[in-house]
Amino acid sequence: MSRQASGMQAWFLQRITGAYIALFVLYLAGVFLFAAPADYAAWSGWVASPWVTVTGMLFFMAVLLHAWVGVRDILLDYVKHAGLRVGALTGVALVLLGSGIWAAKILLLTVHS
Repeated sequence: MSRQASGMQAWFLQRITGAYIALFVLYLAGVFLFAAPADYAAWSGWVASPWVTVTGMLFFMAVLLHAWVGVRDILLDYVKHAGLRVGALTGVALVLLGSGIWAAKILLLTVHS
């Protein structure tokens, strides 16, 4: 794959994930403004619904992918030393992976409680 095609894929992923993030945040704002769960039981029940769980998991995946593409492009453009770049990319990947596992754990524990 050419570098230009790789850049186009990154651009497209940023646009798709950004649009999904914006739509989900608008949805959350609407829920919290007009139909906010009153207590923990209502909150837990709302999060445990399949619709919210699936769209929430997609939201966290979109945020992590959006972050990865953005930070990766910045590091590739501005960190010229290959060793530093690999170390920074590895560190970012590990932080994002850990964040994704943590988000999945939170959603799955809410569904099963």
